[in-house]
Amino acid sequence: MTEIITSRYNTLYWFKICAAPAGIFIFIIIFYNKYVELNPTDTLKDKMEVVILLAVVPLIYFIRLLYHPPKRITVSSINIVVNEYITKKQSVIEYDDIEKMRTIRRSGNDAIFSGLSDYQILEIELKTGKTFRFDESQYENYSSLKDAIYDHKFRGL
Repeated sequence: MTEIITSRYNTLYWFKICAAPAGIFIFIIIFYNKYVELNPTDTLKDKMEVVILLAVVPLIYFIRLLYHPPKRITVSSINIVVNEYITKKQSVIEYDDIEKMRTIRRSGNDAIFSGLSDYQILEIELKTGKTFRFDESQYENYSSLKDAIYDHKFRGL
């Protein structure tokens, strides 16, 4: 197997990335308007406290996005290249540098940010201790990516 496989994002994943901030923004506007309507005597300071409190919600979302940025994965017979969209960081994983690989299965209770009720995560741990995770709910061709990585690492294909 010498073909190069490049990840293809699941449409639902991009929808979540784009729609979540819009949904959060709309929620904040509606909540703030209802708050002002129900508490017309509150001072500007009280209203600002509510705004600051509401700002925590999108902040948590964007911090999560920075720690788990969308990635493009390219699997070849030589290595795995991981490009992060937000940070523009590129990581190259040589098959000899892989210490261990495992598939983690998540059920509906763990799938808060997943588009599926049950999904898998491929976790690759390098000899340096660095870990890469690829989530099934993000990629349309997750199975092809995972199979190609296993084939190149363990079967030498």
